[in-house]
Amino acid sequence: NIETVPGKIALVTEQIENLAGKGAVEIAGIVWTARAEDDDDIIAVGEKVVVLRIEGVKVIVKKI
Repeated sequence: NIETVPGKIALVTEQIENLAGKGAVEIAGIVWTARAEDDDDIIAVGEKVVVLRIEGVKVIVKKI
C-alpha cells in the first residue's frame, strides 16, 4: 500500500547521489529508486534513511 511508505525507515542499497541520478533503497523487501531531499547529500550504501514522500516512482529520503 503506497500510502504507508512515507515515514518508513529504509536501507540504502545503491549510493544515493542526486546529481548523478542514482540511488536505491529497500523498504519491506521492495527496492525503490531513491533521491535525497537535498541535492548536495550523498548517502552511502548501508545507511538508514527515512522516507519523506513519493514523487512518481521515486522515494525522497533524508538521513536519520
